[in-house]
Amino acid sequence: MNALTAIFPYKHQGFWVFDDENTGLVQEPFVAGADVIIERHAAAIPDAERGFRLLFSETPFPGFTTMLEWRRAEMDGNWYYDGELGLEGWLCPALYKYFPTAPRKIYMKFEPRTAQVFQSGSLGSRVRTTRTYLGGTSPDGGAAAGGTGASCGPASGSGGCHGGISPA
Repeated sequence: MNALTAIFPYKHQGFWVFDDENTGLVQEPFVAGADVIIERHAAAIPDAERGFRLLFSETPFPGFTTMLEWRRAEMDGNWYYDGELGLEGWLCPALYKYFPTAPRKIYMKFEPRTAQVFQSGSLGSRVRTTRTYLGGTSPDGGAAAGGTGASCGPASGSGGCHGGISPA
């Protein structure tokens, strides 16, 4: 498992969703309060509805801006508390695609979407290409963006979403 993971949430039909080709998640929705947490933190990002980068880890990393704290397990998912917003959000079982167990804390950073730039050569020529990687390894050998299970839905195998916004 990567120490730091990135996903690129975006709005689709009114829902915050993300894709992660590494895990097979497609338009995986954030629900049950997690969507409200996303909405509030993404509000300051220009054009966030078209996509932004969400970095996360179970350990603090330089520049993290938000921390979620585990509260309790429910319906195969887990409730987390955002102390800054005073809100809880439910993360469905897709969380386990990224963590072997539910972390006690999840550190996050919301930022504008950026693309990785790399150079590759072919027959002596240099080609500059800009791409955003959602899984695997980037051409420069660095870790590419992965995903998070901070969501629920049919793609996660959770069989639907339950719960709601819960101010703690």
